[in-house]
Amino acid sequence: MRDFRQTAKLLNDIISKALSADPGLAPPFQTATETTRTFKNTPALQDSCLIEAYNLKAAMEFQTMNYEAARAVIGNIPPRHEEEIDMITLHNKAILDAENNPDEGIEILTHIVSQPAYPKETLANLVIMYFREELFDVAADFMAENIELCFTQLPEDIYNLFEAVIIEQTAPEEAYVRFESLIIRYQEQLKKFGNQEKANRRDGSTDKLKLAEAEYDQVLERLLPAVMSQAMMYWERKNYLQVEKQLKRMHEYLSDQQLWRTNMGHALFMLENYVEASKFYETVVRTQTTDLLKLSPVLLANLCVSYVMTSRNDEAEAVLRRVEEAEERQSRTLEPVGVAPAKDSNSSHLCLINLVIGTLYCSKGNFQFGLSRILRSFEPSVAQKLDKTTWLYAKRMLLGLIYKLNHHEVTLSATNLTECIDFLEQCEEAGRTIPLRVQIQGGRGGVTSSFVGAEARLLKKLFLKYAK
Repeated sequence: MRDFRQTAKLLNDIISKALSADPGLAPPFQTATETTRTFKNTPALQDSCLIEAYNLKAAMEFQTMNYEAARAVIGNIPPRHEEEIDMITLHNKAILDAENNPDEGIEILTHIVSQPAYPKETLANLVIMYFREELFDVAADFMAENIELCFTQLPEDIYNLFEAVIIEQTAPEEAYVRFESLIIRYQEQLKKFGNQEKANRRDGSTDKLKLAEAEYDQVLERLLPAVMSQAMMYWERKNYLQVEKQLKRMHEYLSDQQLWRTNMGHALFMLENYVEASKFYETVVRTQTTDLLKLSPVLLANLCVSYVMTSRNDEAEAVLRRVEEAEERQSRTLEPVGVAPAKDSNSSHLCLINLVIGTLYCSKGNFQFGLSRILRSFEPSVAQKLDKTTWLYAKRMLLGLIYKLNHHEVTLSATNLTECIDFLEQCEEAGRTIPLRVQIQGGRGGVTSSFVGAEARLLKKLFLKYAK
């Protein structure tokens, strides 16, 4: 029943016992010549259950949103040659690395589902990854070509949810009806299990109560994406008032869910109801008393902006200080010995918060201050802070600035123009290998990506015109 504390203790016992029996399986895995030691799938390694324990521990960390810890755990698995890596390790590593390498993640998961046996979660995760990268046509083709596989391996309601997301691209009205049908079904199930919980609590039936609670939680997990997918239809049309209404009607079931509170805050923020938005954001922030970096940087950025817009600058500065302190603690924490640092091991939370605040000032016409805050947000190193998310915010501001310059609505000093060009040159260099959007060649061929560096180069050319 998700007793993570007891599970963690048992897994740590298994790992400790395996490493005590064979210390050579413990990191670091690099030799004195900086080459990486590799291991074979010997009977001793298999009997130790070390790989299984590491994978389960990583899955548990992932489930509780401790993504860096999950990556560190996977990094402790003894390295093996590619042909000897088991499907579960391959799957888990692809999921954990997908944020920074979506194209590679898709390639790996596609490879896994082509094998005779693979983890049952792979199929759903591959389709989810297609959706996240907005490869809806590819997802539709994949599901059509593997319809029997999808029917047998995906629960019916999960399949229906995926199908509704795909249909939304061409028939939004029909997709809305399908989402609504799923939501109504889940509401009925929640009422049923909720009544069972009450009855079992009255009867003192502990085992039946735990079972009803588990079934209730499972349905709740399925209700959440259906509600958010339906609300997203209005969000994409910038109908934020309707987003708020859609989320409000689910208050009875989802009000204690972090994602629901976050998205309620986002809807109110876009409606410029900063007082109410900050209240929802604060309920999420209060769940993290020790590490703010586990929260979405966009949430923290919007909270700071909400404070600024309601003359609560001291509270915004307090959040910024907490984030800065958290990032400093993280930077002092050594990576697991023998494990290469992850791309995002130096958090970009503070960078994103400053980007959002800088964009706010630019939108209010104060380009001078807004631009300086945005450029400073990438200090001390563009290469360290640049990823597809931070680039999205910086690019949005720079495109807005180009528009204003083109329409003679703003003027920039030669110094400011030079700063923009220098910044874009650094982005061009650092972003050469940072993918923006995955593309599948010919529906089935190789996976390619557009890159941050290419966009930075195009933007630099536009600014050079104004610098002449």
